[in-house]
Amino acid sequence: MGEPCGEGDLAHSHTVGWVFLSEGVQKFLFPDALGVGRFVKIGIPWPQVMVPFVGVVEIVCGSLLLIGVMTRLAAIPLLIDICSWGFLRIRSATRNTSRE
Repeated sequence: MGEPCGEGDLAHSHTVGWVFLSEGVQKFLFPDALGVGRFVKIGIPWPQVMVPFVGVVEIVCGSLLLIGVMTRLAAIPLLIDICSWGFLRIRSATRNTSRE
């Protein structure tokens, strides 16, 4: 703990930070395709509340990863975000195939 990270770790941190930052911003720029519309399609409850919440978490934590501040703390909400998203995508896919 507290060990300096190598160049590869730093590159991964910046890449992940950039992905989350850009995805968070796109939730606000393209609400029908990537924001509320996408959340409604997947079946996430209260999409009008969840989109701004998730978008802000992705922007703030992605920015923290990009600048290298509180990276371990910023990774926790992003891990919850991506795991929840994966679970909901799998659930949505199984629901869609069971209806056919």
